[in-house]
Amino acid sequence: MSILTDALKSSVNVNGEEIGIKTDFRIWLRFDSILKSKKSFWVKLTDMIMLCLAPNEELPGDAAALFDALLDFYCRGRKPSGGGKHVFDAEADADYIYAAFYEQYGIDLTETSMHWHKFCALLSGLSDNAGLMQISRNRSVDGGGLDSNHRASLRKLKSAYALPQDGCIDAAQILADAF
Repeated sequence: MSILTDALKSSVNVNGEEIGIKTDFRIWLRFDSILKSKKSFWVKLTDMIMLCLAPNEELPGDAAALFDALLDFYCRGRKPSGGGKHVFDAEADADYIYAAFYEQYGIDLTETSMHWHKFCALLSGLSDNAGLMQISRNRSVDGGGLDSNHRASLRKLKSAYALPQDGCIDAAQILADAF
């Protein structure tokens, strides 16, 4: 799917049936938080479905297929690779996200609605100079090859901007854990 050539979706396909969903970025940031929560799979599934379905939308009979479709929308059609180092968390980095969007795009995220896929595209296009990007870069550096002074500085930065440990999730693992 390309944000430039394909229409932005407002529904997901579940076994051939189009199911209307909410598309605002705030909904999908909450979806992300639910994914990362320590709740049971079935509680997560219920919470995500209730959060994402458009008003007055009928719940399809196949909840697993709906979850898969919602996860596909969330990942923008890209399957999560898993196993990567997590350097970003929407909740922990909320202030940095807000500041970066305001500084770079002039968008006040508290006063706008935006499709999730647009939000993700703008997020991925943030300048390397944005504080969020610098923090994420510091989180990802392993420190190998640095002298002891630089490694100590890097450890302090990593500690200052560390993500909560329960914030790391392999979204592809969610279904495997449920069964």
